[in-house]
Order: sequence, then structure tokens, then C-alpha cells
Amino acid sequence: ELPRIGWRFVLPLDFAQVEWFGRGPFENYRDRKSGAFRGLWTTDLTKFVMPYARPEDANNFEETDAVTLSGAKGAIGFATLGAPFAFTAIPYSPTEIIAASHPPELPPITKVEFGIFAETRGLGGASCGPGPLRRDIIDTSKNYRLDFAIVPYRVTTALLDVPFEFPPASANSFAQFKRYKSAGASSDEASEREGANNAFDGDISTIWHTQWKKRNPRRSRSKASSPFRVRTWTTDASAATASS
Repeated sequence: ELPRIGWRFVLPLDFAQVEWFGRGPFENYRDRKSGAFRGLWTTDLTKFVMPYARPEDANNFEETDAVTLSGAKGAIGFATLGAPFAFTAIPYSPTEIIAASHPPELPPITKVEFGIFAETRGLGGASCGPGPLRRDIIDTSKNYRLDFAIVPYRVTTALLDVPFEFPPASANSFAQFKRYKSAGASSDEASEREGANNAFDGDISTIWHTQWKKRNPRRSRSKASSPFRVRTWTTDASAATASS
């Protein structure tokens, strides 16, 4: 049985600060995730402690839209271009984990082992019970697709879609928009306080107030002529439906 399907990367310890929007804050797997809620979480791999008496796979996180590894030398972000993915971030390779019988036998923390996966195998309870259910075992007769982008900056959401659960707003979340100004909008209230420029000002206390009578979608054009498609949501509190 395959444990995972995806890609692995080895990064220097300069990228040990991990931030992700997905299930957390503790590790979770496809059959151990209902208690881990989707949100914006962080962990510091320089302080990682193997949580098991005998080292084994750890620090897997399911249903992730974006993850950033950062440090003093910058940041590298991984964001989905399709379905959410699973990822692992741990300072040990699978070979190093298998070779250690006890946590003190693990090597010093000197790197980041990062993996991004389309599918992962469930854990089951084989240490004192049955293995994973058939539904939690990777079906090797199927094709799997993993669409993601690697970017040289912090990301907190999917790049082509808005997740159903939004990450907490913060000034840093919108920092990348500060270099843009609106050059026109499909709908705009005649008010500087609520104008289209607010969509790119990096200030979470301001809003772009569109006219409700105008048809969706709302669009704004930046001075750099790069199109931005701004999504609108229904006012129904039970749903956050985006239209593009």
C-alpha cells in the first residue's frame, strides 16, 4: 500500500516557520481529522519534539489551501490551484525516522522536510487494533491530480478560489496589494471613503462599497492594467457563496 502520492522537498532550516490555512492546529490524517478545524495556524519546526515513544510519521495536515514556510531569509508559499491538499513539515526524513528506535536517536534539527500530497493513507489502529478502513487506503487503480503553485511570498488562501472558511483577517494578509491603485471599477459609490481604491490599500478597516443595483461580477482595474476579479458574497448568514 502506498503511504502518500505527491512531492517532497528538502529546505534549509531558514524556512522553519510554518503557517497554513487548513486543518489544525495539531497533526491530523484522513481518518483522524474531524477534531481538527480549518483555520489559519502556525508552528515552529525548530522547537519540534517527536510526540511518540517510538518515532513514526508525524506532523501531517489535511485539507490545506495554502502553506508558507518562512524565516530570516524570506518565504516560500505553496497554494492550491484546485482541490485542497495534505502536507507534512517535519525536521526528519522518513529514513531517519525509521532508523530511530527512540526520540533521542533522531539526528539534530538542521533542515525542513516538506511534502505536499494529493492523497494520504489513513492510520487505522493497527498498533492495538485493525488497520485503516478500505475507504482510507489509497486506491492505486485511480489517477490522482495535484495542482499547486510555488510562490516567493506568504500565502494564506487558494490562488484561484475562495475557501468556504475564510482565514482571520490581518494587515499582513493584504500587504501584497499596497503597490496597486484602482484605475476604474464596474461599480463604485461616489465616496472617497468607500471607493474602489480601498480594495488595494492594505487597510482591513476600509471597504470598497459597490452599488447593489449593478449586476455581478464586480471588477476593478489597477493602474498596472492587471485585472483583479473581486468576488461578492450573499448576505445569507448560513452560506458564503462567491460569484466570479
